[in-house]
Amino acid sequence: MKDIFLLLYIAFVFLMLYTVYRLINKGKSREALVGLFMTFTIVPDFIILDAYGIPGTFVLVFLFMCLIPIAGIIKDHTLRIRKGDGLLLIMLAVILVYALCTKYVMGVTTDYYGIKLFGFIYTLIIPMIVIMHYRETIIKSYDLWKPILIYAIMAYAFKNYFLAGILGFRETYLLNYAELKNVIFAAQILAVGAVICICDLLRKYDLKTLIYLALLLLQILLFESRGPILSVAAAAFIMWWFKSAKDNLKKYINSGMLIGVSVFILIAVLGFKYLWDAGYLERIVLKMNMLRTGERIETRYFLYPITIQAIKEHLPWGVGFGNSKIGVMSINSYFNNNYPHNIILEMLLEEGLFITIPILIIFMKWFGSILTKKRYTNHTLLFFALYVFSFISAMFSGDLVGNSNLFFFGYLAYFSNLMTKNESAMEMIQESAGGYL
Repeated sequence: MKDIFLLLYIAFVFLMLYTVYRLINKGKSREALVGLFMTFTIVPDFIILDAYGIPGTFVLVFLFMCLIPIAGIIKDHTLRIRKGDGLLLIMLAVILVYALCTKYVMGVTTDYYGIKLFGFIYTLIIPMIVIMHYRETIIKSYDLWKPILIYAIMAYAFKNYFLAGILGFRETYLLNYAELKNVIFAAQILAVGAVICICDLLRKYDLKTLIYLALLLLQILLFESRGPILSVAAAAFIMWWFKSAKDNLKKYINSGMLIGVSVFILIAVLGFKYLWDAGYLERIVLKMNMLRTGERIETRYFLYPITIQAIKEHLPWGVGFGNSKIGVMSINSYFNNNYPHNIILEMLLEEGLFITIPILIIFMKWFGSILTKKRYTNHTLLFFALYVFSFISAMFSGDLVGNSNLFFFGYLAYFSNLMTKNESAMEMIQESAGGYL
């Protein structure tokens, strides 16, 4: 079975590279560049070299996530930072300055400081600048570059199946491969692919996409991380509500779709029952029992109140970039966490009120992206769903660096909506001019 998974991994890597070749061959080099950039930004771990201890993954990621896109910016002779980008760039710059002040002015840091600062620059600031520059291509040419990303996510899923199998997946992964990727972040990568597949199915039913979705959802379930499961469910509901629930569903229904979806549901129910009865989902069972009984033994139940108390003690300036551990341990020395697993609490604790409030205003502004009649034009609905998915994930897992997708998808949702409004306004002007003439 492992050999089959390896062959499928190789097949999807080939499909990804072939899609890049086809785009370049058709004169769509910019779209190919964007597809590779988005792939290596969202799912860099699809490369299997790290599983064998072979170096080179970082070089490839740096090449396609930073070096080539920046070379493209240089080739364009100008960095396209436009109206609407200013506040976000300013706030990211302010956080960077505050991070430097934490070390060189405050003089108090933890062992996590260097890792977080590098991640902040490398996985958030640089990709955000690239996204700002290429935003029209990313939004307008989504259907052209999307297959590159989807094939990479599928390759990543089969890489994990190859390494950990299916039965006893989480235990095998944690025992042998946890150093490759934290299980929560691994599940989040798969969840991005699942959200994209759900969006595609709402646009047009396709059996191949349904199979992709099934394989991704299965692995998300096998990782047994509740945050990604909840986040995918919320994103799927949003897309269904704003797309299909308000349209005439009859035009989407055909016999092939009914058979495919029915088989999908049947296999999902039977598969889930088997995994549940066989004891392969013990962690989810445990967490559901905790929810049912109200028993509170999970770290976050205690970490959040402690973090809030630490925030109060360090208002309004915060304890310093990357210094969550210092703030939390000043309240309770038992909790030596590098971050509180909630991006808002983390920023309030580390950066204080005056930096966090503008960031929250930006987040709230991005939530307004859905307030448009043409939610499916320029893929606004998809980017918004991915933003909601990322926001929910950021409330339960990771830190500012680990939740960089929150900034990427929120930005794309907002500007895809803005582009749609500008196009509608231009059409009205052209119609009015045509009618007058």
